Amino acid sequence: MRYSIRGISVRRTPVGRGVFATRAFRKNQVIGQMRGSVITTDDYDAEYAVDLGRLGVLDPWVPFRYLNHSCEPNAQLVMHGPEAGSPPTMWVEALRTIRAGEQITIDYAWPADSAIRCLCGSRKCRGWVVSERDARALALKAQRQARASEKANAEKAGAERTNSEKTKRRAPRSERVPKSGAAARELAVSA
Repeated sequence: MRYSIRGISVRRTPVGRGVFATRAFRKNQVIGQMRGSVITTDDYDAEYAVDLGRLGVLDPWVPFRYLNHSCEPNAQLVMHGPEAGSPPTMWVEALRTIRAGEQITIDYAWPADSAIRCLCGSRKCRGWVVSERDARALALKAQRQARASEKANAEKAGAERTNSEKTKRRAPRSERVPKSGAAARELAVSA
């Protein structure tokens, strides 16, 4: 299924659907207005949602409901308003020049407690769909966990070596092979 609205279309991507430019957009140019339903209840069940803070969430309509995340986005969401009695307006704006055929992406910048593995494939991929600040925090946490795991494994291996050394049986003196000296020369001569 393809949607084409004023310079953009929705197409399949490796992660589902995505929004693509059908013409070029200049840096800072408005690509379009993100419209949708504003949900103010806490028990919403929107598959795609944009956090509006204390105002609730925006469940965007096609085509912008299919904006995918990238750690190197080429667009951003810009909110204007709200004005008395009406919800804010949300615009998609180019961060850099976007060529025709290029997927339009934004940085979701989710908090760390909502993080999922990132599949954007960009050169600067943070590995997680999180804000840059939270990505650094997650990386530090992962490093601490890795060091703790390595330390625990080393301690476990050390304990296993100690236990196996305790259970080794030393051969009686008569069965031991001499390593040097006159006994070793004697063995060599007799062989």
